[in-house]
Amino acid sequence: MDSDGKIAGNEAASLYYKVPVALALSGDVRGALRSLDWIAKHLLTKEGALSVPKEQSEGRAYDRGWMIWGASLCQRYDIALRLAKDLRTFQNSSTGGFWDSRKELAEGRGRHHAMTVGMAGWGLLAAGRVQEARRAGDFLIDLLDLQPAKCDRIALTVQATRDGQQQLDQSEDPSDYVDCTAVRQRPARIGPAQVLLVRLFQLLGDERYLKAAWGYTLPFLDGPTGIYDCVESHKFLWGVLELHRVNPEPRLRAAAERSVEYILSRQRSDGQWLADATGGGAQEQSLDLRLNTTCNVLVGFARYLHLAA
Repeated sequence: MDSDGKIAGNEAASLYYKVPVALALSGDVRGALRSLDWIAKHLLTKEGALSVPKEQSEGRAYDRGWMIWGASLCQRYDIALRLAKDLRTFQNSSTGGFWDSRKELAEGRGRHHAMTVGMAGWGLLAAGRVQEARRAGDFLIDLLDLQPAKCDRIALTVQATRDGQQQLDQSEDPSDYVDCTAVRQRPARIGPAQVLLVRLFQLLGDERYLKAAWGYTLPFLDGPTGIYDCVESHKFLWGVLELHRVNPEPRLRAAAERSVEYILSRQRSDGQWLADATGGGAQEQSLDLRLNTTCNVLVGFARYLHLAA
């Protein structure tokens, strides 16, 4: 990162969303603020909405959640509150889920993913938007209720419409479901859901949110040995520690310790981490994937050092 906050001489928006959080939680608030300055100058409109150059991939609700959280951590509420207003427009008021593109928003139909809903909901909660965050938490509860009874697969996505119809998505993408009988699954996909639900329980005292947080956690705790042995257990690490803080259970602490040990063993000599879960590990990984994976790990470790103390 240069003195203006630019990363690797690159202006790709996908490099910037998670950096402020990763730096702030790791103790480098100055670096986080420098990154936020670059974001404000190059990726936000005058009104504070996310605006990615047309030749790049459109910014998602998930990305906005990360940016709001980072800005809130650094007390840049001028960024956080305006981005939260932007993010609210992507929430489906009938389901609590979030559209991930302007096309889906305009058409009033598309896919809602548990990871996106958790991260967007947490961003809104960090900016004080409790009502919208609660709607997101209710979506996550409903998603668990949609799962078939006694199944070996937890689907993380639904196809939804603006009028509230929801159908469980049977996508075969490893990012979109948990195979409860397999190993090296992708628990990072449920980490933001765990965190949002735990924080809503802490704030509101509603036991439904605590029960749902356990509902997203147990498939990994009760699964085969090795189900979360992957670098992508980083946000799961954060989730189980948050859950352990409010509802201590030996298996949660053991899962956190195993995740930390595994992730540490996979750090490369240059300091970064590569994705290695089922369906997520490729021999050649792009800069944005490597940087985002490393940011996720830094956040997980920061929560581990804080919550496990």
